Amino acid sequence: MAELPRAGYVYSKTCEYTRTYVLVIIRTNVPISEERQMPLKYVGHAVTIIYVDRKGAITQRSIRVQAVRDGKVKAYDITRGAPRLFAEERILAVRPMAS
Repeated sequence: MAELPRAGYVYSKTCEYTRTYVLVIIRTNVPISEERQMPLKYVGHAVTIIYVDRKGAITQRSIRVQAVRDGKVKAYDITRGAPRLFAEERILAVRPMAS
């Protein structure tokens, strides 16, 4: 399993799916466990996430959140057109999509 990013570091990479440049800053003033939690307010809504996969690749995904439970985010991955299960601890950032 790839090592997850630590607080206080800046990561940048070109997203392999959207070919856009992604810059992720991990804040140091928020405990890492709280920082990576998917807020329940996003259930039923479309959001964009920055995600670290099992191999350590940073990707940007557009998803519609269906449920958050036991450290897992059940969602429909708009980017890939399929249902997915995301590990909450690997979500680096969440941003609501425009309606």
